[in-house]
Amino acid sequence: MDKKIKLLGKLTVAYFLLIGICFLIYILVVTPESGADKVSAIMGLLGWSATIFTPIAAYLLLDSWKDQRKYELEYEYLSNIIKNLKPIYEELIIIRGNSLIIKNTNEKLILYNDFITRSNLNFQNVLLSLYPDIKIYSKIKKDDFLEKIYLQFDKKCFQIQMHYTFLIGFYSEYYDQSISINLIYKNKGNTNDIKEKMYSYSDQLNLKEQIIKIDDFFKEDRVGTLENKIFYFKFLNHLEETI
Repeated sequence: MDKKIKLLGKLTVAYFLLIGICFLIYILVVTPESGADKVSAIMGLLGWSATIFTPIAAYLLLDSWKDQRKYELEYEYLSNIIKNLKPIYEELIIIRGNSLIIKNTNEKLILYNDFITRSNLNFQNVLLSLYPDIKIYSKIKKDDFLEKIYLQFDKKCFQIQMHYTFLIGFYSEYYDQSISINLIYKNKGNTNDIKEKMYSYSDQLNLKEQIIKIDDFFKEDRVGTLENKIFYFKFLNHLEETI
């Protein structure tokens, strides 16, 4: 609506400017000539103004159409970007939820087999499919800000996926050890009946090594790279910042 009003304003200003020029010519040229056909002169000037106004109006309409088309393209590609970001965001939420549960292994027995068996989203494939839309959008906007953000986001997601794989590896050892030292969980169907429970003294003692590995994962600094520089981060903090 605003663009239509602006276009109408430009056309109106252009038209009245031409009319103003016509009357200026009339006053300076036609009026001093006593024998001039003033009516014919006025009609001629108005015809001249209409002739000049037509290409000006066409140019303004074309310019407005280009702006409208540019807006439509921006909206289209931005919509695609948001759509493709959704599965990445959902996967990050799942990783955060699973990680927070696994973190509690230092307090209680955690048995979620689906943490180990679920098929995790391949960030690399999804991010690669996202890049063309971001590249085109940046070209249309003539602004590489979003592209720079994407490159940082891509590296963060890679680091999160890599370190989450390490965490699941530690948790897998913990899970397998939990089952092997206490057949009651295996007989009850592993994770179908028992998900979480307080440790017995023997459980905690026999799982001490695995619990320490998981605990250290969350306490110790993880190592990553960003903009060709090595940096250290806490996994959950880095995950939260990325989300």
